[in-house]
Amino acid sequence: MSKRDKLIQKICQQGQVSIEEIKALLSGLGFSARQAGSHITFAKGASRLTIPAASQVKPIYLHQLCEILRGLGH
Repeated sequence: MSKRDKLIQKICQQGQVSIEEIKALLSGLGFSARQAGSHITFAKGASRLTIPAASQVKPIYLHQLCEILRGLGH
């Protein structure tokens, strides 16, 4: 299992994930990131996710991210 797969599994199991881990994962999957104030917006095609730029990401955002990743086949 690759590092990417392990991180996706961690996200979908609502583990503690940092914003830096999410940035690295989504960047590797071809998402663009734009920070406006205290939030970061990740976008790829029609998929878009806005997350507060806090050190630990709340479970609701992990759930939304997991749904986006599943929709992309990951």
